[in-house]
Amino acid sequence: MLLEWYKDSRDCCEGFIAVMNNDGKWNFFNTSGALLLDEWYDYVGDFCNGFAVVRKGHKNNIVNKDGKLISKRWFEAVWGSFVGEYVIVSYEGEYYQLDRSGNLLPL
Repeated sequence: MLLEWYKDSRDCCEGFIAVMNNDGKWNFFNTSGALLLDEWYDYVGDFCNGFAVVRKGHKNNIVNKDGKLISKRWFEAVWGSFVGEYVIVSYEGEYYQLDRSGNLLPL
């Protein structure tokens, strides 16, 4: 059962439930009820192929199932969900491929 301080939640995806606290910030519970992320975000996407998008302000990043950001960079936008080896990101006004290890590669 989720804690009393949550405001909203979404369906379980790949073993994680996205939950919103009363401040409107998002995190994930795993199936044991433990929080996945060290901090709360303005938005979290659903997990797909082991990764989920998180948003802080107007910037985006990607977390893995261990709750770790895969990149030190924050992106204007992220497209895709690692259905293949890469997602497309916008960083400093340019478009790149981002691999599962957080490396930026030119398109």
